[in-house]
Amino acid sequence: MTRFCRNVVIALMTGVFSPVFGFAQGLDIQPIGIELASEGDELVLAALPSATTGPVFSGLIESAGVVQAAVRTPGTLPKPSIILGVIGAGQEEEFGIERLLPATVEEVAFSVDDLAAREAMRAENPDLFRRLIEEGHLDPEADQLNRALQIELARMNCYRSGIDGAWGPGSRRSVGEYFQQLASVTWDDPQPSNSLFRAIIINGDVACPTPVAAARPAPTPRATTTQRTTTTRRAPVPAPRAAAPAPAAKPKPKLSIGGSGVFR
Repeated sequence: MTRFCRNVVIALMTGVFSPVFGFAQGLDIQPIGIELASEGDELVLAALPSATTGPVFSGLIESAGVVQAAVRTPGTLPKPSIILGVIGAGQEEEFGIERLLPATVEEVAFSVDDLAAREAMRAENPDLFRRLIEEGHLDPEADQLNRALQIELARMNCYRSGIDGAWGPGSRRSVGEYFQQLASVTWDDPQPSNSLFRAIIINGDVACPTPVAAARPAPTPRATTTQRTTTTRRAPVPAPRAAAPAPAAKPKPKLSIGGSGVFR
């Protein structure tokens, strides 16, 4: 089975479908024109077994023309037949298609900022949810990747700065804080990338704690020296003594002249 681009039209062809091969076998096979539904649709060719055997001439294109070569084939040469059909959305697994078809993506995709739709698909169809994310169908535009990551991390309190698209130390630190909350997931590269965006969407929300500012240590009390002030009371200054009264003047002896007095 050969695939080209995205698979929408199936051509189940058996036998030889190339005009060159038809010429080599002597058959007049006209090319079949198939109009695909849209650009990027995938044409799948397959073959049904047949019991017929015989040589088949294979045409090789060279500059000089067509060179015929006989090739012996086993008894499983297919009969000429063609079946056309359309693969519907969600039928990738039935046809072995590895990626989701555009029709499937259009049917199930959600806006990355629609948290309700995101969690609803995660719960209802986790396998489809993972494929949708891992295959990059919801990746933001390249010039919006940084902002998209900051918005996701800020919503979970892991990023606590402005949503400006500048990927600095705060943005890198927020990546580490996010993955610290996940017990089974580690992430070594803090730089913005689609892989980082997908990992955050797939692993889901966490709640980053707000850092608590470290309390400043109380100042160490200084050793205080108690100075005792000793007050020495001075002896009271005695009040000045009152001056001793002057001795009373002795009366002078009187001198009596005449009479019978005594002369002393």
